[in-house]
Amino acid sequence: MEIVKRINTSAVLCVDGNGRQLVAFGRGLGFKNVGDEVPLSEIQRTFYNVSSRYIALVDEVPDELLELTSDVIDMSTGLLPYEVSPNLPFILADHIAYAVKRKEQNIVVRMPLSFDVRQQYPVEFKIGEYALRIIRKRLNVRLPAHEAVGIAMAFINNMADSDSCEVVKEFSADIYDRVLEESTVAVENRLGIQVDREGFDYARFATHLQYLFNRLNSGESIVSDNRKMYLSLKKEYPVASMCADDIASVLSRLTGRELIDEERLYLMMHINRIASKTR
Repeated sequence: MEIVKRINTSAVLCVDGNGRQLVAFGRGLGFKNVGDEVPLSEIQRTFYNVSSRYIALVDEVPDELLELTSDVIDMSTGLLPYEVSPNLPFILADHIAYAVKRKEQNIVVRMPLSFDVRQQYPVEFKIGEYALRIIRKRLNVRLPAHEAVGIAMAFINNMADSDSCEVVKEFSADIYDRVLEESTVAVENRLGIQVDREGFDYARFATHLQYLFNRLNSGESIVSDNRKMYLSLKKEYPVASMCADDIASVLSRLTGRELIDEERLYLMMHINRIASKTR
């Protein structure tokens, strides 16, 4: 197994003997050089067929969180009547990282689909409850009970055969791709920059936009006490605020849904991160 790219100190992108690309995790693997062979004895976990967008997120997600989500997915394998996307460990880790951050900031996400998910997807909901127990045990974080629905939705949204999912098929992947591209162009035009579409910060922006897109699709709404923060940052970063408004217009036009101020706030934060790396 040959290293083709170092991701962080414990993760590398490799090519196996059959020419297949994978992400390999193991203590200290990132200290090896591109071109080095990695002994199988040094590899703790491998992930095949991962999208480049989510490979970029590996450097942003703590190893313990990715290990946690991988264990949850391993547990679910014999329970689900379908295969999940190979991207799910990374998507779920990022989802939980945001859930922990929301908990710290006293932000509540309302989930009107909670009853439907419990009734239509009881196995996924039980997996979500199991994940909350593991999070509490390993991370010492007690997430709200309704976060089990969000975790269940992560599984439902990432069925390998997404056509079988009635909850998420209202908006196609083609529409999301348009949302992402038009939003990226809006940022570039407003800030006068060229966005690095292969960078970590863009990957995080794209993932957040996808979560936002899915929330609009499912009818979830955010409730928080961050409006004062939004108004403050709007004054401090007027250009980023206008970028967020541009993206809100794209989402409104393509999905028919409107963003509230708190959702624009998080867009502004991601926009500022992208802008800061291009200066």
